[in-house]
Amino acid sequence: MENGMECPDVRHLARLARLRLEEAREEALSRDLEEVLGFFQALGELDTQGVDPAFHPLPAPLTPRDDREEPGLSPEEALG
Repeated sequence: MENGMECPDVRHLARLARLRLEEAREEALSRDLEEVLGFFQALGELDTQGVDPAFHPLPAPLTPRDDREEPGLSPEEALG
């Protein structure tokens, strides 16, 4: 929402989600959306040549679990 302009994207997204937003909330969400999109733009400008797509800066060991079927909840248990 640069220079006091409204963000039509937020209004459009709110309409798609069937939300009614007060003007102050719409403005706040517009600023938030602009900030998030700015982060994505900055990420898109990074040089990632030679970086493995699955790279993680911290050790994150993957411990796969056994792939086995387990009984689920009955409808009564799920709704009770």
